[in-house]
Amino acid sequence: MPELRSSNSVSASYTDLLLAMSDEDLLDLWQHNKALIATGAATLAGVATFAYLFSGTRQTPVPRPSIDLNDQSVIIDGKPYHRASKLSKPPDFFQRKFPIPNVKIVSDVLELGKKASDNGHCLGSRGGKGTPYEWLLYQQVIDQVKQFGAGLIHKGSKPKNTTFIGIFATNRPQWTIADYGSHYYSMVPVPLYDTLGKDACQYIIKQCEIEVVVVDTEDRVRMLAQMKKSLPTLKRIIMIEDLSGEIKKQVEELSIEILRFTDVLVSSPSLDQKYIIFTCLSKTNYPVSRASAHFIVF
Repeated sequence: MPELRSSNSVSASYTDLLLAMSDEDLLDLWQHNKALIATGAATLAGVATFAYLFSGTRQTPVPRPSIDLNDQSVIIDGKPYHRASKLSKPPDFFQRKFPIPNVKIVSDVLELGKKASDNGHCLGSRGGKGTPYEWLLYQQVIDQVKQFGAGLIHKGSKPKNTTFIGIFATNRPQWTIADYGSHYYSMVPVPLYDTLGKDACQYIIKQCEIEVVVVDTEDRVRMLAQMKKSLPTLKRIIMIEDLSGEIKKQVEELSIEILRFTDVLVSSPSLDQKYIIFTCLSKTNYPVSRASAHFIVF
């Protein structure tokens, strides 16, 4: 019976010998050379593992930052608290190079996600642990974003960058819709958090002269109602969850309009709504106006 020898390679003749051996001879060979075979297998596995890990490390080197991480911004306008990234360029310090075409403002991200996911799941929520998520598709979110922003304008908010919309709620689809719906029409969302404390929330609302706050719970509505005397600009609360009649009455007595989130979403015009008013001259030489609805007969 031949003895196994440790070698860097197996010769062709030795391979032929192994193939020619019977099952009984192979079993006898294994019984007499267990330690050597096991050691060889372990060594081969170790070498293969090391080579794999070393190869992976070489292929994905740790990136080096292009700037000092302790000095990443520059002062602008001569004011210490007005700073911009060192990667941006003067005079306005806006980065003009956009890594993804057609994605230049935050709202464009939704269209990008819709395209990348083939209008897949965008925002999901569930009633509690263990319950399934209910999803809104990207197009549904985009539609509600536009509807919410249009609803804010319809209720009196001005679509400009000096209009601040407070969002006083936990993470949920309506939070994101209110966020995107605000800046879709150039308004600025201002998040408010319980962790900041009552005084901090009051300071932010007053400092930003916020007129509209999106709220999710009755407790937060009560908190805003208690601060109303110190918040002369607060005119409107948009409620995500259901609100009891008692709380609604208390808020309205403070001259604060209370609206449901779903009521703010402006829907598409109906067929009988006016589409355009056009004028033409009549025999009296005075213009005559005519209104046309969306409904069209083909």
